[in-house]
Amino acid sequence: MSTFTNGYRNTIKIEMNRSDKNRFKHFNFLVKFDLLFLDLLPKIWRQI
Repeated sequence: MSTFTNGYRNTIKIEMNRSDKNRFKHFNFLVKFDLLFLDLLPKIWRQI
């Protein structure tokens, strides 16, 4: 799990360093995904 999280955080850093017009769209998507993931993780964890 930690490997996935570290790779994911690095992706956010890369997106923050991008200078194209879509940067904020990408970042908003990542934030939504992050919130969704944090919401789903406990539910998935309980089912295992």
